[in-house]
Amino acid sequence: MTITIKAILPKRINYTAAIKASLDAMFRRVGHRLRSELLQPTTNWKNKPQFQIRLFENGVLVYTEDEHYVWTNNGTNPHQITARNVPRLAFQKNWRASTSPRSLNSGIGMKYGSWRRPYSVMHPGTAARYFTEVVAAMEELRWPQEVQDAISKGSA
Repeated sequence: MTITIKAILPKRINYTAAIKASLDAMFRRVGHRLRSELLQPTTNWKNKPQFQIRLFENGVLVYTEDEHYVWTNNGTNPHQITARNVPRLAFQKNWRASTSPRSLNSGIGMKYGSWRRPYSVMHPGTAARYFTEVVAAMEELRWPQEVQDAISKGSA
């Protein structure tokens, strides 16, 4: 499963080589910025996801195939968890998440309380954090000016 953020310009316009080079440089910068913003909520994660940047003729694609990031971003439905390869599950009763919905900020997650050791549990699911939607909304505000600046720079 992948998470994608794309920016694509119309193909019908004939760009000069200078404008094309300026747009390519802008897409490269934006791709690195998007990757940095998408990684922001994972600063306290033990296993940080890897994001790839793929440049196209008229756009950029930033994606990850990290399951934990996708689960956190999209949320999960309630599901059964049963002990496998061990006699019982083991976890602390209370916890506090390190991220919250619609925010790129990351705090310190916490587990506390008495330990539980059941054979299986019904997990209540995880609320979606919508990291990609937050980043996309921030980019929508920047894009028109960045594209215009890149075209102006290439035209000069």
